[in-house]
Amino acid sequence: MKPPRRSGLLTLEALASMTLLGTLLALAVPMLVGMHKQQRSLEWADAARRAAANLAEELALEPWENLTAAALKNRAPPEELATRLPDAALAVTVFDEPGPPAARRIRIELHWTDGLPRSVGLTRWYYPQP
Repeated sequence: MKPPRRSGLLTLEALASMTLLGTLLALAVPMLVGMHKQQRSLEWADAARRAAANLAEELALEPWENLTAAALKNRAPPEELATRLPDAALAVTVFDEPGPPAARRIRIELHWTDGLPRSVGLTRWYYPQP
């Protein structure tokens, strides 16, 4: 007895497999692109947070008299951040807090865009050295 003839069945199975594979790729590629963009955005935010923290540490080493709005208003974003975020803008705001003890609250903000406006802020209090 001869086995039943299955002409063209292999071609049909291959076509169905390729259709499924193409559909999966069409769904997976946009998801992978979105994940890459999100990861890059998180890396930029982390770099901005580190730059703000580094600037806060630099300001902690400054004499009390230099921690004024006039002295800090022209600060530029750190060099290492400017290479990653070329459109980054730095804003340093100084608030004199009523004492005692005398204190200055300094707000450091970094702003940039990666399709959407983003920002990172850090607030620290500084006290004069006795």
